Amino acid sequence: MTKADDSDPVLWMMPFAAQNKAWGAPEPVDEIVIGNSYPAPAPFYDGDVEKLCMAHVSPADAYLHSRVFDGSWSGDHSDTRVSAGAVALAARTTDELCCVHTTATSNTLSWTLSTDGGESWTADQTIPDSPDSGSCDLAYSNNTLMLVTKTGSALTWSQFDGATWGGFQAVPGQSASGQPAVREFKGRPYLVYQSPGAGTTDVLWSVYDRAGSTWSTAQKVSVQAPKNPIYPALGVVPGDDKDEQLLGVAVDADGALWWCAYNGGAGTWTEAWQQIPGVADAAHPRLASYNGTLYAFYAGTPAST
Repeated sequence: MTKADDSDPVLWMMPFAAQNKAWGAPEPVDEIVIGNSYPAPAPFYDGDVEKLCMAHVSPADAYLHSRVFDGSWSGDHSDTRVSAGAVALAARTTDELCCVHTTATSNTLSWTLSTDGGESWTADQTIPDSPDSGSCDLAYSNNTLMLVTKTGSALTWSQFDGATWGGFQAVPGQSASGQPAVREFKGRPYLVYQSPGAGTTDVLWSVYDRAGSTWSTAQKVSVQAPKNPIYPALGVVPGDDKDEQLLGVAVDADGALWWCAYNGGAGTWTEAWQQIPGVADAAHPRLASYNGTLYAFYAGTPAST
């Protein structure tokens, strides 16, 4: 494990308490140095036991690293066959993880699988006809994996059925700045991203219509957005059909982390974002659930000792 110094961004995590709609105190994750990259968390099952795999790129060697959380964190695993840039991770089946990434030398997307929680990965395969992508995200939905990528400001998407990737299609009429985020909620993929343009104050969202194979017209996540929000992410608070909830987070221009919730019944987001206390100098957030709790992960300044 690479140790952090006073300037290296490290990985932090914090739980969301659904009953009182509050975030717990952030804690560093074993001093994982995250660098200028997104963490890629995804739940999976080891037999009957739910666990969480965290994949990330180490700035020390540019390889794909991963470790597993089951209440405590496992040791670090790296695979020198996989040289990764941008990383997205999702479980394709209960015990099979799929990682999509760019390489250290190319923005062409590749994919690899793991059935042992990221301890080892299959040989990389290039996704056919993939666009050069500076960023991407991946989510399981309806027995397929939904991949959303950003090239320049254009958004494209493809689906993986476990054997082949579908052709990439444009998300019509939508362009983005920064990395998109996609998650399944109540059987449908939801997409958020930062609208392009200097000084923008908009985080936009869209939902996929499986029957028509199209994305809905983009709308603002909330009327009252944080100052110049960047790095939007999505996650689902686990529960039964009534209690399950979609949450969004974003970082403002000062490095503070904000959140808001989606009202599935009304098809709208809460009017105002809420700042998460105790978070400073945040970047690259990602959300994932484990053992009935939603967690936020983000890159941040190492804690003072």
